[in-house]
Amino acid sequence: MKDPSNAAIAAAITWETSINFLTWAQWPAWAKQDLVTAFVNTVAWYNGGMQQYNGVLPPDPAPILNATWLSNGLGGNPVYDEHTVAWPVYVGHVAVSLASEIYAWVPWSLHNFNAQTLDYPAA
Repeated sequence: MKDPSNAAIAAAITWETSINFLTWAQWPAWAKQDLVTAFVNTVAWYNGGMQQYNGVLPPDPAPILNATWLSNGLGGNPVYDEHTVAWPVYVGHVAVSLASEIYAWVPWSLHNFNAQTLDYPAA
């Protein structure tokens, strides 16, 4: 479907680390493939009655890298490993959001939001 709002939705998909901020268009090929794979696994999970997810799942509970710092009352937020925890969680959430949109699993649509509502970064 060539809906112009697809571009705004795609632009709102971003990945930010401590050293960079990338829009979906800037993602490397491996990251885009991770999203495709997560999407395929999400649709299979849903179509299979949500019984088994065959994709990458982070450890549960996820180990907090700065747990000692936090337990000493030094403030801050939990820090998780980018590759084994943060990325699989993030890409999984994007995949389920896109599948929900495309297959109308929910009674709302991302197409009803404008770029500002989707938190589209200023170009």
